[in-house]
Amino acid sequence: ATYQHYAERVAEINDLVALDESTKLERFEIDELRSLVLINDDVNFTAMSLPIEFQYSSVNDILLEDINKDGIIDILTGGNMLYTHINLGRLDGDYGSLAFGRGDGTFEYIQNDKSGLMVKGQVSKVNKILIGNNVNYVFAINNDSIQFYQLRRE
Repeated sequence: ATYQHYAERVAEINDLVALDESTKLERFEIDELRSLVLINDDVNFTAMSLPIEFQYSSVNDILLEDINKDGIIDILTGGNMLYTHINLGRLDGDYGSLAFGRGDGTFEYIQNDKSGLMVKGQVSKVNKILIGNNVNYVFAINNDSIQFYQLRRE
């Protein structure tokens, strides 16, 4: 099968899971698959899509903090899902994603060569620790070693 084949294919539930007549399924619909943030204005939530680079794979954990110290919340994520059903394929297009907040609910993606992130594997947790006076970002990888990163400063 080609990528084009999968892009044009509409999967039925029987393509994904083995069903027999005794199986009872509850049906749900998913209307939104983008990675996004919800902005709370004390009355409503407004959905704001994260930059396209955050859509390349699953987002498994998010760290929100003012990373660049400009007073605006930034976003650091880790993702990938390597053990999916064979028909779905691996979700492995993420190497850690960083975006600086603009203050209006949108974010500016920072390329990996600028941030220094090159996280490999299926991330289950992202956190921050201090080692001496240096801020380190810790990525816990399923079935693998923990990875530490100090973000590059421009």
